[in-house]
This record gives sequence, C-alpha cells and structure tokens, in this order.
Amino acid sequence: MSPVRRVPEGRLEYSNGLGASLLFASNGVRYWNLAPKRHGVIGAIGILSSLTYLLLLVVSIANLSIHNGCLSTDDSSGSSGPAPTVTTSPAITITYNSAVLNGLVNPNGFNTTCYFEYGISTTPITYPLSTTPQAIGNGTSDIAITNTVSGLASNTPYNFRVAASNAGGTTNGNNQTFTTAEPPAVDDYCWVANRGSANVTRITKSTSATATITAGTAPYGVAVDGIYCWVANVNSNNVTRIVKSTLAATTIAVGAAPAGIAVDGTYCWVANNGSNNVTRITKSNPLSTTTIAAGTWPQGVAVDKTYCWVANYGSANVTRILKSTLGTTTIAVGTNPWGVAVDGTYVWVANGGSNNVTCITKSTLAATTIAVGTAPYGVAVDETYCWVANGGSNDVTRITKSTLATTTIAVGTQPYGVAVDETYCWVANIDSNNVTRITKADLTTTTIAVGTAPNSLGDMAGYAYDNYSTKP
Repeated sequence: MSPVRRVPEGRLEYSNGLGASLLFASNGVRYWNLAPKRHGVIGAIGILSSLTYLLLLVVSIANLSIHNGCLSTDDSSGSSGPAPTVTTSPAITITYNSAVLNGLVNPNGFNTTCYFEYGISTTPITYPLSTTPQAIGNGTSDIAITNTVSGLASNTPYNFRVAASNAGGTTNGNNQTFTTAEPPAVDDYCWVANRGSANVTRITKSTSATATITAGTAPYGVAVDGIYCWVANVNSNNVTRIVKSTLAATTIAVGAAPAGIAVDGTYCWVANNGSNNVTRITKSNPLSTTTIAAGTWPQGVAVDKTYCWVANYGSANVTRILKSTLGTTTIAVGTNPWGVAVDGTYVWVANGGSNNVTCITKSTLAATTIAVGTAPYGVAVDETYCWVANGGSNDVTRITKSTLATTTIAVGTQPYGVAVDETYCWVANIDSNNVTRITKADLTTTTIAVGTAPNSLGDMAGYAYDNYSTKP
C-alpha cells in the first residue's frame, strides 16, 4: 500500500497505485475515486485524532484491504492509534479502611486495559500501589471504571488516579484525593475513669484483662471515639486525651470542675460543673476551644448530629445547644438531673433527686417521666433499651423503649456511670471499685476490678459515638 497523505480542505487521500483513491473529509463518510464502473462507499466514525480514522466497513478494492483498521499519515508519531482518554472521578463509600475508586476511560477504538494507582498522600505525589488491570474492549465512548481498595490506614489522606493503556500508549488521569474515616469507636476495650486513683482502667472485653493509664486529678467523665479516649478531670480543670492505639496522652485546659464529656466527629464537648458552661474542643490540631453558657452546675452531656444536650444539676433543666450556631434552648426536667443520653428520637435524662428518668421527644420537646431506682446517675441507650445506674439502690433499671416497661438488675455498690455496646452493659460502681458487666441477652453479670472510685460518667464503650453522635 502507498501511504496516506494530506490533501486540501481537511481531507486525507489514500492511493493504492491502481487508480483508486480513498478520500476522507472531516464529516466522516467518504468514497473511492475509481476508474469508470468501479466505485464504493465507506463509513468512518469520524476523526479520532487529527490524522487517524477508524473504518467501520471492510473495503476490498483491487489489491487494497482494510479491516476495521486505521489509516495514518506518514507524519504521525509512529503509534498505531490514539491512546485512551481518561478522567479520574471522586471516590465514594469511604470507610476507615476501604474506599471505592472511580474513573472514566474511553478506549478510542483500540483494545484497552485500565487500572487505578493510589497511595498515602505525599509531596511530591506518588502512587506506590495499583489495582489489577482490567480489559475494557475497544469502544469509542466513556466507560465507567470502579474498584474497591481495602486494607487502608484509618483517618489518613490518600491520592489516586486512573490509568489506561492501549497500542497508542498509556494515559494517566488527573489526581483525586480522599481521607479514610476514623475506625469504629466500639472495639475490644471499655474505658473506666477512676476518680479516686487519678487514672483510667482499660478493660479488654474479650479477656477482662486490664491496663492502667495515668490521667489528671479526679477523672470523672469519659467518652471514646475511633481514635481517642477523652477524660474529664474534675479537680484539675482539664481533659486528658489518650491515643487508643499507643496510650500516649495530651492535656487540654477547660473550665472549672469538668464532669460530663461527650464526643462527635468534629468536637469534644465538656460540661464544666464549676463554671456553668460547656467547653467545645476542636478535635483536629490545633486543639482550640470555645465556651458556651449552660445552666447551673452542668453535669452530664450527650451529642447527636445536630445538638449537644447538657443536664444541669442545679437548675433542673437541660440546655440544648444547636451545634451549627451554638444557640441554646432550655427544657425543664426532673430534680437534680445528672446523666443524659440521646438516640435518634429521644433524649433520656436521669434525675438523681426525683428518682426518675425524663424522656424528651427531640422533634417536639414533649417530655415523659419514667420511675426508676433510687438516685439515678448515669444513663445509656441502645436500639431497644435505656439503661439507668441507680446509685442509691445499687441496681440498674432497664427501660424497654417501645413500652417503657422496666426490669431491675442488681450490680455493685453505688453504681454511677453506665455505657453499652452491642453485647454488654457496663456499670461503674464507685464504692466497690469495680465494674459490673451485664450480658444484654440474658442479664447475667460479671465483676471486673478497676481503680478507686470509678465514676465514668459517659460513653465508656463507644456505642454512643458510633450510633448517635454523627446521626440526626
């Protein structure tokens, strides 16, 4: 065959040396110029690059045969066709250890394979990892490419791009980034703040083994997320932030006599009993703080996606803080409200002075009262039940949320803090220096020794964080 050459007016001309010329213009359907009575018509998909065309028909005239191939001019770069066109799209379904990568690839008419390159964000950007190449054929339109990558580090930024190769070369897509989420807060540990021994006991749930971590003076409240355990130290006016994976600790100054503590995806919220306010700590570095006025002697605190709820022991009410604006609303409850917990529909407040729980409907702020044991302090909720630690009667009241029916479970001496996970209810008993672990399925109990005077007001086990702190 003779080479194709450019001709004027945007055409290409091929001559086979036998008097036949194939003319292409930019609109894609052109014809053979042949000797009399010898003519043909040929279709083309249009210009795939400035000098290359993909033929749709098989043409066999004289000694020339073209089978779904390409015609290129002599002044091409020597490739047999155009490289793929690629676009990297944003990642979706990002968890603490996996993500779904997305992209678009156009093979431009040639058999093409594609893959993703990715890695932890660095400067300069590198892609040390890649997915298994996948063949996507030889079409001429964008094909959506997706691949799930797993085994990622939690709470870590990543770069990625899609890449594709065919006979025309390799094309690397634009860079995209994503950051993996925190790991689940519920893991194999329960964290107990021991007010009398200035430390935290970490209980391994699967074995009941314990480890001790130094905290501030008189640690009182505790809350956990996927990365940290947060401890409110009532006598040193600060919060100890413990890295769960290493047990390294950082101290953050807050208000006077911090008692209750709760955490969401962005902030840690601390009820300062001695200064009648709440300190909001920004979890990301730097650890900045903001102060919001609350009621008298705020004690317990809980958070959902929209609000922070603060139980004010001295003013018999709850302060609801709108997280987006820090505006507040006050809701009357029982006498000496102590602990507070929140689920998707209700706010549950343990009223230590009136021996009952106030159940507040979040959408209307209407309240219902449920009688429990003597001097209820801590409160926790799961999908089915509300669990209340009754410090004066040494038991736990389990309230069935759908009917408000109650069941009583004996625990240690002066139970104070209470928390739940999928399997257990955990109760910190101040005067017996231990934790009662209640198996939720059958209400059997196990006792685990901890430090001195465990208060542990708050989410010891991480269930509140995983289920409600980032939900409406």
